[in-house]
Amino acid sequence: LPEKKSVQPKVIVELAYEEIQQSPTYTSHYALRFPRIVNVRHDKHVSEIATLKEVVSLFKSQHK
Repeated sequence: LPEKKSVQPKVIVELAYEEIQQSPTYTSHYALRFPRIVNVRHDKHVSEIATLKEVVSLFKSQHK
């Protein structure tokens, strides 16, 4: 298996995507379908980035 690496968030980007999918490939178990960078958010702090809990909430609400 490839070595797992961690990253430290420093640059905040705003993403657009088609949908959030469940994925066994990633440790979060979620992946974005067709992600694209919309904007670099110089006005945001790292403490304001989306959490996994928020991603799960978005995932659950996208098919209602």
